[in-house]
Amino acid sequence: MAKRGRLAIAGVMTVCAVAAAGTIDLGGGWLASWPAPHGSIDIRVDQVTPEFVKIEISKDFYDPPVGGIFPPRVIDFIQNKPDGQTVPRLIILDETITNLTGVDWTDYHWTVLNQGDAWFNVPLSAAFDVAPFTVKVFSDPANVFGDPNKATDLDASSGLVPAFGTFWPGHAAGELVIDVDLTPTVPVSFTFKQFPTPEPASLLLLGVGALVVRRR
Repeated sequence: MAKRGRLAIAGVMTVCAVAAAGTIDLGGGWLASWPAPHGSIDIRVDQVTPEFVKIEISKDFYDPPVGGIFPPRVIDFIQNKPDGQTVPRLIILDETITNLTGVDWTDYHWTVLNQGDAWFNVPLSAAFDVAPFTVKVFSDPANVFGDPNKATDLDASSGLVPAFGTFWPGHAAGELVIDVDLTPTVPVSFTFKQFPTPEPASLLLLGVGALVVRRR
């Protein structure tokens, strides 16, 4: 992939583990787990250092929207080693997201769900490319942190991912950086949730088609 070459750094461990389903030990004190359908998500570990773990994620969306909302893809990141053996930063180098839903997308959304233990590092994620979307907004809608450099949400808009097209966030430039507070007394876990927004006209057409089928 475009940014793979920069991973050849002396003194660090580089791995190429691919998970086809379910659960993967990322290294650096982190486990990643996701529910069925397992085949919809793959994770590749590119680099593990004492400071961070770098990964790539691929996912397919093939479920049609329900009530105008696509079922999200959800990954749980779970601390599985003591704090001293756990890195405080997870870096998403890039993603490959395939739209098999039959409906065009006009927005895409990333969310970190937790109790304030993990967040998007806004300055370090500022260059994360979201083309074909041209508007990218980091936010903290619930004011969990009260800090403009920490966000729980990333929203991309003003673009289109067509049905049966592929979206490559981060491939052209940048990284999506998630920082974690390891000070809680229990192992830290957080949920990384992603979902697209259907294009209204396509959604209407899909609804009309379903109505015709029911009448028949």
